[in-house]
Amino acid sequence: MASFAARTRGFFALVALITASLVLTGCTGTWSGKGNEVADAIDRASEAKSGKFSGSMQMKMTGGPPELAANGDVTLVMTGATDSSDPKNPRMWMEIEAVGQAVAMRTVMPGDGKVYMTSGNETFSIPVPLSNSDQYAIDNARLLAALGSAVGGFKKSQPMVNIQGQSVPAISAKVNRGKLCGSVLAAMGNAFNAGAGSGAADLSKSLGGEAGKGLEGVCKSMLRKDPNIWFGITDGTLTDVALTADVVFPFGVAMSLTGQYHMYDLDQSIGRIKAPANAIEVGSFEEMQARAVEQAKGNAPAFGQ
Repeated sequence: MASFAARTRGFFALVALITASLVLTGCTGTWSGKGNEVADAIDRASEAKSGKFSGSMQMKMTGGPPELAANGDVTLVMTGATDSSDPKNPRMWMEIEAVGQAVAMRTVMPGDGKVYMTSGNETFSIPVPLSNSDQYAIDNARLLAALGSAVGGFKKSQPMVNIQGQSVPAISAKVNRGKLCGSVLAAMGNAFNAGAGSGAADLSKSLGGEAGKGLEGVCKSMLRKDPNIWFGITDGTLTDVALTADVVFPFGVAMSLTGQYHMYDLDQSIGRIKAPANAIEVGSFEEMQARAVEQAKGNAPAFGQ
């Protein structure tokens, strides 16, 4: 049985993955009404070759033993920038940190053919991975289609606030709990099994089952109602997204998740990205990720422990 802390981290990772997929991919074919406006806005945002982004995920816990409540409020913050104007040499940087903890994880792709990940005082590097196989692309398409079909009920909403503090017109929607816990997780399991990497398998195990098997019941027991999602549209382009979900755990523990994602300075220069010095070369992305996570554990208190 996976630990409570592992299940919590795993469910957060699942929500974050779903949010990012809805924002950054073309899984909008079944949308109608106001959903068409959102789909067009996503298409326009995806045409941008460069830009900056900022996001956060706040987890607030209530109920349960006092030791869980004391460690249960966590805010993760993400910042970064990306430039794909040269498809052969894409560039990006991204940093993720937990508010109140000293250690952050930073990923850098400066355009020199390598990816670097820094955690604590160590930096690892690998060559930029080759594209996935055709089979994985097919399974990934099924996942995106399932994600798109899980979102509906689009309607005009109160304005959102962007990264500059300005009001942005918004459209809200619901993420269908049944489809999310059913067809989406099933498609996700297929994509994992097709080669998404050991990190994805670790996520499924942290939720209490193997990829694509046995997760539906766990998901429905934790997610008692449909999550809400908001899309902020600036001049016809998707720029802001927010998501809320309420999660229930054993022992009377409940947690609210609030996520935000903002895109700005689209198609503007992101400046020069420098490669970190003294990087340790490793054999795979999974190895680099695992070593960076272990480094972070050694420098910061583990959540929920």
